Amino acid sequence: MEHGRKATDVKEATFKRLFGVKQETFERMEILLQKEYNKLHKYGGSPPKLSIGDKPKITLKCLREYRTMESFGVDYGVSKSTVCETIQWKVRYNALKKQKEYYSGKKNQHTIKTQVIINRENRNILDIREAVGSFHDFKLFKDTIGKTVDPSILTQADLGYLGIENLHVNSHIPKKESKYHKLSRREKAYNKRLSRERVVIEHMNAKTKTFKSMAYPY
Repeated sequence: MEHGRKATDVKEATFKRLFGVKQETFERMEILLQKEYNKLHKYGGSPPKLSIGDKPKITLKCLREYRTMESFGVDYGVSKSTVCETIQWKVRYNALKKQKEYYSGKKNQHTIKTQVIINRENRNILDIREAVGSFHDFKLFKDTIGKTVDPSILTQADLGYLGIENLHVNSHIPKKESKYHKLSRREKAYNKRLSRERVVIEHMNAKTKTFKSMAYPY
């Protein structure tokens, strides 16, 4: 019998809170995993320690709750190594060799810079890039997708991309206030309007942080 069968026999809203995805998405994941499993074990092989139904459950719950692999091993009656193989655990960075490289003075901790670019109309993710935490936002944009964006495409960004207009003319960023330059009513209204239009990316960031592995340090 599959472990956690009761966890999936719940209402849609409760299921989403437990696993971070809709039941429909989970069922598609199971189908894809079953096809891949059948392909890999066409000529037989050792029986799996975790069922096809349990594999996406343990992976999603690990990303969602960000607990240790030992605790999941106890829950599912398997070893830590089995859990590790199941979720295809990948260490984001080698803390011993690259600790200083990932240190951000602004955050006063080790961080990873993640740049997410989306289409505001349909919410589709167009590009995701990562760099060390101290890497500047605008430099990451310039060194990756920045030079390939068509001039006709409107780009909206925050103040981390100050100077983007010199690279991509069709860009909008907030007006910056300084000690000697207070924002006018028109500039404040512009910033407010831009924030309303850009809020979709903040919603996308919030959805990403549904999975605690993206929100908390390990």
